[in-house]
Amino acid sequence: MDTSKKCSPLFERAVPVLKPVRGTVAVLALLGAVACAPKEDVPLADPQTHVDGLYLAATEAYLAGKYDEAEAKFDRVAALSPTDARLPAARGELYLAQGKPLQAKAAFQAAVKVEPSRAANHTRLGAVLYRLGDLLGAVASLDKALALNPQDYSALDLLSRIEAQRANTVRAVELMQRALVVAPKDIKPDLAIDASRMWVKAGREADGIKMLEEARARQDVSDKLLAELANQLVNARRYDDALAVYRDLSLLRPKNMATWQMIGELELKAGRLLQADEALRMALALKENAALHAALARVCYRQKNNACVQNEMKAAIDKLTDEEPLALLQVAQAFAEVGHPADGLKLLTPLFESNALKNDVSLLQRAAAMAKEAKDFAAVQRLCARVEKIDAKMRCP
Repeated sequence: MDTSKKCSPLFERAVPVLKPVRGTVAVLALLGAVACAPKEDVPLADPQTHVDGLYLAATEAYLAGKYDEAEAKFDRVAALSPTDARLPAARGELYLAQGKPLQAKAAFQAAVKVEPSRAANHTRLGAVLYRLGDLLGAVASLDKALALNPQDYSALDLLSRIEAQRANTVRAVELMQRALVVAPKDIKPDLAIDASRMWVKAGREADGIKMLEEARARQDVSDKLLAELANQLVNARRYDDALAVYRDLSLLRPKNMATWQMIGELELKAGRLLQADEALRMALALKENAALHAALARVCYRQKNNACVQNEMKAAIDKLTDEEPLALLQVAQAFAEVGHPADGLKLLTPLFESNALKNDVSLLQRAAAMAKEAKDFAAVQRLCARVEKIDAKMRCP
């Protein structure tokens, strides 16, 4: 066997990676190196090549979840080559996989001493310190990693989340934007979502939407990103824009009931009854539930089709078994919208007498609005008292 030519430069630098902060590029590259490496059981004249075979066999066992076997093989590598610079980081990853963060910390601290110029070692040490709650230590390690490799997207990502945790939103988003530039394309949508949510949490919803819209314009798109964007647009009451995004999402999730339901609701809100009916029936064909029948009843009411209203409301009632309180409220609201608020309120009565609504202020407020429409002011008072008990600053109808 000719060992003078190695099939991959990773042969010499392969270090198993448990879970990069984002993506699987390192693991895939390592698998390629394992596939082309000499095996441990092949007799070799070159001792170093034998050590490399052992090391990569240990990595193979690690990636297969055979941690005891991997540890035994790394021990054999250490016995043959005690100064092998790859071992501390490899052991660190193995300890993490075994749920031993303190041992992993010690291993990565050894790794940065052995190879202080290797950015990945500082990044992994920073990740372990973050996991152990040492934010200052994590930041120091991540800063060192970025000084060595400004394009280490894992370090940028984690440092961004630490800054967000410290409420340094502008700095956090700036770091995440840097990560977006250099990260593998398949994880860019997730990074954009995280950055967007940082803005939203800071009360800057418009900036959060802009972050997602820019990602969409760059084609850094996933079904998860489109769903997040559509939801944020609905919250911002940009219903036409949300509908356009949901339509795009339906191409990626053609069999997702919730997507078609939202399309139907938004088409109904826009007064496009035929399109609403079509979308809701698409959702119903995928999964029947009470809320969908209630929504169709509202469409039928707007179409002045009383027979359809009665059929859909009956179907909604029949499907209420085992539904969550939200579905019950949706059916009750449909009763109110089709001109029967008292029936809707009667449907909600069991909720008033139980703890089913718990501390969900939004649901309690909606129930109170129903009671007000039905002119049941005693129910309004009971529900509003529960709202005020949870948060005295919250408005109640």
